[in-house]
Amino acid sequence: MDAASAAYSSAHPYNQLYANRAAGGGFYGFLLSFPPASLGALSIPDICPQGVSLLLFSNNTVHSFTNFGFRVYFLSGRQFACTTTLN
Repeated sequence: MDAASAAYSSAHPYNQLYANRAAGGGFYGFLLSFPPASLGALSIPDICPQGVSLLLFSNNTVHSFTNFGFRVYFLSGRQFACTTTLN
């Protein structure tokens, strides 16, 4: 079992989550976990998911999850996405 399994998961704030339903589970209904930079073999250093604002999360329903129905890790919209949170 994953340490952070979720019915719906997103790693970038520009993913649009609209009109979804999640019912019952062991960990999370919606898990929005944004890394500080783009990850993977084809990652681009100018993409910083933690620094942009959430584009769309609307009309979603979740219930009966063990840990959290909705969890957000590391989101702090900034004027310049790839700078520190102090700007």
